[in-house]
Amino acid sequence: MTTSAPKEIHPKLEVLDSLEAIYKKSKENPTKVIAVIFGRQFPDRGSLETRLVWWRHDFEKNNEVLFYKAVCARSDSKWKDALQIETLPTIVFFHHEKSLGRLDKLNEDKEDEKIVKTTIIDHCKKIVAK
Repeated sequence: MTTSAPKEIHPKLEVLDSLEAIYKKSKENPTKVIAVIFGRQFPDRGSLETRLVWWRHDFEKNNEVLFYKAVCARSDSKWKDALQIETLPTIVFFHHEKSLGRLDKLNEDKEDEKIVKTTIIDHCKKIVAK
């Protein structure tokens, strides 16, 4: 009898490494909002990103959204130049290869988590209404 490797219950977010990769996901998923969290490679335990990974599956199932990650190093100007990412974490929302908006200067507390969820729902409603 063979056994398969155990499934990761809460897998990490897929990492996108360029603006082109973000636009590609947006193009491949025309009915979805693409939410990209720009953050450190290894977020702190209990951070907004870590909590997002735990609730994102239900959120993706119940809303027209897909979550991804982009790693930002302090010395990395790629994201700063392309999207003016100044603080971490920053979440940028995309649809049809265009930015819908962003959340930055997040304090990573429970109130910010509510703001993220509400913003996603608002963007999804706008997409469905079109």
